[in-house]
Amino acid sequence: MYAYTYIVNLFTTTGYMDCAPLTKLEIIVSILILFVFQMSTIALISQFTSLLEIRQYSHNNYEHQIKLLDKYLNLWTLHGGVSIPEMIINAPPSLKQDLMKSLYGYHVSNHFLFKDTHVDFLRQLVVHLKRCLFFPQNYLVTKDDIDGSMYFIHQGTLLQLLDENDTFGEEQLLYNTRHKQSYKARTVVDVVILNRTEWSYLLQWFPASRAEIFKKAREYCITSQD
Repeated sequence: MYAYTYIVNLFTTTGYMDCAPLTKLEIIVSILILFVFQMSTIALISQFTSLLEIRQYSHNNYEHQIKLLDKYLNLWTLHGGVSIPEMIINAPPSLKQDLMKSLYGYHVSNHFLFKDTHVDFLRQLVVHLKRCLFFPQNYLVTKDDIDGSMYFIHQGTLLQLLDENDTFGEEQLLYNTRHKQSYKARTVVDVVILNRTEWSYLLQWFPASRAEIFKKAREYCITSQD
């Protein structure tokens, strides 16, 4: 009984030290026992932690694979695997401008920032639109994201009561500020995205269009203030 009490006190440092090593041999044995126990405890905890990490990794990896599968199944259901044809991507500039203008040009030409800009500016602007699909409950952007992008909703609805032909991100497009709220898909959402790093070079070649864009931004109180 005393031996059991001593072992418990030695290993857990709880209770009262009713018995303690008195001789040098007892002290040495106690130190060895304590060392072996502590190392065994560390090894056990380490193995247990590793098992938990492996289990968590397997679970997360499984969820990731399921989401990836759902994404490709949704893409196949929507378009049969067909995206923007390779022909458009590799088309000569003038043909690509015509094709992109026919597909998505009305989004920029009808928007208040761009509708009074030069026609040649618009032709070159539309080739920088990037199409992207978001499925229900996907986030298009989250609050405080800084992506320098404006989003044109081609099809679908967001939880923020934005529908087809609505837009958001004008301030971020012009001034690269952070998004003030998150945007989440309610349905399958087909958007075209315009990123400032890909089209801003056009402004130096179209100064009148540049002046018109920032004039409209001031009229609609779009500023660089967060």
